Amino acid sequence: MIAQIHSEWIKFRTVRSTVVLAIISVLICVGVAVIASADIDGALSVSNALVGVQISFLFIMVLGVQIIGQEYRFATIRPTFSASPRRERVVIAKLVVLIATVAVAAAALIALSLAAAAIVSSMRGNVFDLGQPGTARVLIGTVAILVINGIFGFGIGCIVRQPIAGIVIVLVWITVVENLIAGLVEGAARWLPFFSMANVNAQSISSNSDFMGPVVGALYGATIALALVALGALRIRSMDA
Repeated sequence: MIAQIHSEWIKFRTVRSTVVLAIISVLICVGVAVIASADIDGALSVSNALVGVQISFLFIMVLGVQIIGQEYRFATIRPTFSASPRRERVVIAKLVVLIATVAVAAAALIALSLAAAAIVSSMRGNVFDLGQPGTARVLIGTVAILVINGIFGFGIGCIVRQPIAGIVIVLVWITVVENLIAGLVEGAARWLPFFSMANVNAQSISSNSDFMGPVVGALYGATIALALVALGALRIRSMDA
């Protein structure tokens, strides 16, 4: 299994789209942190400094889709399955690589954003206090959400096995479907995967009953994401490459 994970890591880090998404994420996260720090007079909250990181979850989901979808698109999945006939091992190895990479990348993006925010705030004479209430929840919760989003994208990629279709599905779900369902069906927002995680990285927990608590929301979102991966793995196992 270790050899399988190492193989997937080599493939993952040598794909050009991975590098492009990483560069874009860094530029967005640091850029938004600088803009937020320059635009706000007075104390800057950690949540405001990390708005760019929270936006980057879209790129993380795309990354999740591509880690499996690209192999099907370019037919490299066939030699992968020939070398490792137990397809579920390939799926697990890809998932491990994705989770580890996203967790490390999320920590790096947070560190870069906070450093940029601290520098700009200092130059403008503003206060940037990391000791504010809820800071730990923002930092840990942001990493958790990015990882869960990556798993969600990976699950969709396993199910549809086409990167473009998978990317369209995750983007439409986030921007249209969840908002539409939440607006039309009373009480439905609480059970939608992304709405349910609204408090996971919130600096102050909302009293809105439509949102789950931070821990429950994270566990619920992770359960749905992993269920999608399991469903996708079953489909991969039962269908031709």
